[in-house]
Order: sequence, then C-alpha cells, then structure tokens
Amino acid sequence: MNEVRRSIDDANRKFVETFNAGDPGRAAREVYTQDARVLPPDSPLLEGRDAIVQFWETAAQQLGIRSVELSTMALETVSDVPYEIGHADIGLLSGQQVRFKYVVIWKQEVGAGAGTWTSGIHDHSVTVSTRQYGPARPTPASST
Repeated sequence: MNEVRRSIDDANRKFVETFNAGDPGRAAREVYTQDARVLPPDSPLLEGRDAIVQFWETAAQQLGIRSVELSTMALETVSDVPYEIGHADIGLLSGQQVRFKYVVIWKQEVGAGAGTWTSGIHDHSVTVSTRQYGPARPTPASST
C-alpha cells in the first residue's frame, strides 16, 4: 500500500503543480486519459480528455481560480482497487477559498503514464473519479 500511496500522492502533486503554474489545461491533459469523465456542478456529464481540458481551462478563467490544493484524508483498497477520500481547496482571485470533497477510484491502465486520471464523476461537494497510479499493468486479453 505504501507504493500505491506514493504514486497517488505523486499524481496529485503533478496536477496541483501544473495547475498552480498557470496551465490548468496542461494539468488536465497530463493526468486525465482519453476515456475520463467529469460531472461538474449543475452541468451535464463531460466525457473524454478534450472536454475535460476545456472544462478546467474555462472554469479557471470564468471562476478566477488561482490555486488548487488536494489533501488525502483516507486511502483504502477494495478488491485491489484503491480509492481516495479527500478535499480540494480552491483559491479564487477574489481571495475567496472554496473547499470541495472528493472520492477518487484509482486504476492502472496500459499505455498511460503514472498518475493519469482515467475517468471521473464530479459533483458540488463530492467528486468521484478514477485515476491512474504507478506503472501500467497489462490488461488480460479477453477470450471469445
């Protein structure tokens, strides 16, 4: 579990550092995979990396997001699938600080780098997403 925790912390750190460096689109592009999903508050489900990149770029600009910090409150594993419960502190240009809670279901995906988010569902106060952690594992071939 320590290796998984380090990988998840690294993925979170990568997203935060890139976002806070002023490039929310690149932050999303580097950690979300092609099949990622996000359900923003009061909006329809967004599917795919390109839609999520546009979401983060637009949200950062329209809401005046100047910083993001992610904090893991708990990390558990169920059937070899780790999930993270945490909160995100969002700093706005107005000086306001907003906190969102989230749940992340992590998975490894062939061909994706460590720390890649693979899918997600985000809501007002609860965020559920699937993220890549650690080195990619091959997916078993399906039999027909």
